Amino acid sequence: MSEEPIWGLDSEGNARFPARFDVEPITALDPALALDGDEAAGKLECLAKYGDNWYAFLQRSLNSVPDDDGVLMLELLRKERELRPIVAAGRRTLATATEPSLLDSRAEVPDTDVNLAEPDEAFTRVHTEIQGKLRDIGFHEGFDVWIADRGVAYRDGLLGDGCLSDLPLVAPERTRVVMRNIDVIWFRSGTGIPDRLFEVENSTTVYSGLLRCNDVMIDYPLEHAFIVGSDDRTQRKFEREIQRRTFEKSGLSRVTKYLSYSAVRELWTSYQQLGGGSESWS
Repeated sequence: MSEEPIWGLDSEGNARFPARFDVEPITALDPALALDGDEAAGKLECLAKYGDNWYAFLQRSLNSVPDDDGVLMLELLRKERELRPIVAAGRRTLATATEPSLLDSRAEVPDTDVNLAEPDEAFTRVHTEIQGKLRDIGFHEGFDVWIADRGVAYRDGLLGDGCLSDLPLVAPERTRVVMRNIDVIWFRSGTGIPDRLFEVENSTTVYSGLLRCNDVMIDYPLEHAFIVGSDDRTQRKFEREIQRRTFEKSGLSRVTKYLSYSAVRELWTSYQQLGGGSESWS
């Protein structure tokens, strides 16, 4: 099990929340096929007793789930359900973002006048846009494309339209669980071989994205990985984080580059203009 701090360091250089347990998921769902919380709360005694505040039980650490509820929860999770659009704010918001490291807290002065609700909403919207553009570019270049947020509404459909419905059997299941949460993956057409991984991040989540790519690299050799960001601050954060010894030892630092939103948009636009031009000939 990795001992690399997940939640960063406190002011004295100690890891936040150092206790860790090595676990393996029994079952894992695509976010677009997730179990609705209200449905579960109406059937599980451990949640039902909290009424409309059932989520409070899930927010506490190390709550014990009764055996009967555990069995029923697994049945509910494994139940077949239809793909549905995700209308929540997104998988990674500022509220759940990685805590700043000691280096970050010393190097950067926090913005005290920023309204966090607006940047978070804006990031979620742009996050979807950039995923969609990376998807389209992958299609244009002949790749099979995996999108993590397959059920998110995008333009006139869903982000997952035309994409792989599941990951090819390219690595152990524990690695595939991690890969399913990587924003965009391009696979060589018809081969199941991942060619490029993309994590669309802001400055608060760069480390989390790198960890996901690093976990994949432990079991599968990667050739190209990208952290995709919006501004100089995100790029500076990437340049600091990628220098960690764990990423040097794994080899991730040698295959990972920073890619700007503007570069993605420019290439996407050039493909759209070419497509528009050819359509006008018919």
